[in-house]
Amino acid sequence: MEAGRHADRSEPADGRPRHRRNLGFWFEFGDTYRALSVVVCVLLLAQLGLAASIGVRPVRDVPWLRIAMIALAFVLACGVAAVRRSL
Repeated sequence: MEAGRHADRSEPADGRPRHRRNLGFWFEFGDTYRALSVVVCVLLLAQLGLAASIGVRPVRDVPWLRIAMIALAFVLACGVAAVRRSL
């Protein structure tokens, strides 16, 4: 192939289409890894929502149920992250 402006149109050596190669991280891993990443994000968002609800809706007593749900979501997120890392 001639050098010049058309030289960069060839497919990369790894066989992936150019549009997928440019996205980098997300396409380096399989579908299971990506699905578990989404689960971890959802669990972390749930923790954030619960923490915000404690601050926005203060009660006289300690909100033990919401605190326990935050702790449970944290433990679940850590477990899912450990499983994801082992893939």
